[in-house]
Amino acid sequence: MKPIKITAGAVAIGLVVAGLALGNALNAAAAPTPQVEMDGHHFYTDAQMDAVWTDVRRTFSAEIDPAALPAIFPGERSENALYEVGIAEMVAAQYWRCGWLDERLSGGKEIESSELEAMMATYSSLPKIAEHDLTGYTSTRLAELSRRFGLDSAAETLYFLDCKGVES
Repeated sequence: MKPIKITAGAVAIGLVVAGLALGNALNAAAAPTPQVEMDGHHFYTDAQMDAVWTDVRRTFSAEIDPAALPAIFPGERSENALYEVGIAEMVAAQYWRCGWLDERLSGGKEIESSELEAMMATYSSLPKIAEHDLTGYTSTRLAELSRRFGLDSAAETLYFLDCKGVES
């Protein structure tokens, strides 16, 4: 019997092919189909939310934490809880924005107004936010609220208003 030669090149090609197959399988995994329709709106059941969150994290345009389903969704599973399609994307956008603010504010470096406005523009363009964000925060409004709350910057004010208590 003739010995089989396994070369480094063959192993590398095999790993690349296996990686591509795994990547395609993961990307092919689709979001669950909403199980409830009511008044023309579609909803996921509580039992579907882990899969929905996993899909949102997989397809979201930026890295977000937490990996586990956020605390905003009940930890105690309820058969009666329904979540409208799009709510998970809105929660992901909020986590992304709060993470961005927290990282920069905790770094001790002042956030330039142009940098904050660029982040807000990115946030506003994220899935579902353009359709549903009702905050109405503008630079002028944040400056006004900063004075009212005695905070030093628009970024601190935004964090105070929208991110305090946002936890995984």
